[in-house]
Amino acid sequence: MRMLDDSIDVIAFQELNVHRNNQRVLESQHRQTAKTLGYKLFIAPTAEVAQIGGTAILVSHKMIADGSVVTFLHSHPKGNYVRVKLINPNFGTMYVWSVYAPADGTQRRDLFLKMSAHVNPESILMGDFNCVEDVALDTRRSANTPYENTGADVLTYIKVYNKLEDQMRCQLGYHFNFTRSESDDTGRYCSTRIDRHYLPQIINHIWDFEITDLLIVNSDHSAIKPTLRSAIPGSDVIYGHDLMTINPRILEDESYRAKIEELIKEHISPIGDTKIQKAIGSLKYKVRRMMLTMTKEYTTNIKLVIKNIDNRINLLHEAQRHRPKPDYEQRKTALFEKKQEG
Repeated sequence: MRMLDDSIDVIAFQELNVHRNNQRVLESQHRQTAKTLGYKLFIAPTAEVAQIGGTAILVSHKMIADGSVVTFLHSHPKGNYVRVKLINPNFGTMYVWSVYAPADGTQRRDLFLKMSAHVNPESILMGDFNCVEDVALDTRRSANTPYENTGADVLTYIKVYNKLEDQMRCQLGYHFNFTRSESDDTGRYCSTRIDRHYLPQIINHIWDFEITDLLIVNSDHSAIKPTLRSAIPGSDVIYGHDLMTINPRILEDESYRAKIEELIKEHISPIGDTKIQKAIGSLKYKVRRMMLTMTKEYTTNIKLVIKNIDNRINLLHEAQRHRPKPDYEQRKTALFEKKQEG
């Protein structure tokens, strides 16, 4: 998340898979790495070794040096969230969360219910919620079974009650985008937007979003990068990012699907296997970009087909409007004779 300049000021991580008893990893690796990169680390490790999860928040040293004060508030005992208080001289007080909701529906709903007592209108919720608010808008699946979405009602309540906004959904409108996509050998697929940010309104500022695969590389999720920009008239600010709204139906076209498969086969890391994580991230980025280009081409072709159909319908309409009916001459003669008799 960018708030003050072009640097990334706050980072929220999920699924770190670090156990709380592994102090060596926590101290020597994660905390030291964060410090080296210029960030202060707040982490919520998992409670069990085999448990998937763990969350963290990184706040930049530069942001702290510029006057922000960050305070650790609470970490979930199983690592499902970590929460800090951030006081910024420009934006005021904010409560920043990094959330990883369980895949199990009952556990997920229980987590949201417990969170609801602590979320307030100054909260920033960033995370993998493992559910979506609107299945029709935020999922594309080949399966016919209902999407497992337990807990979404509680999350929606938290958002509405505290007047937080899923700003990316506001920018997307009724279009589709995804942060995670998976498929199997049988061709079944599922693309979802389970990674989201719920953000407060900040006076004289707007949130601007971008989905990217270049910030996180060893993951099957894409990163969300929000930027807080000035909304004061006259500010020298460029608004908007291409949200890369992708139409998943392009994969039903054999020619498009073949091009994507070819790109995946040909992708070779130019810097060797030692940087395989970076290679995976760049591949995800290239595939997303290619699918965006294909979507634009697909949309253009569909519009041309629709336009041709409309033109043909208009021509038929005009032809029928101007062409006399078969009995035109007979009816004209009968009408003329009727007038003559009168």
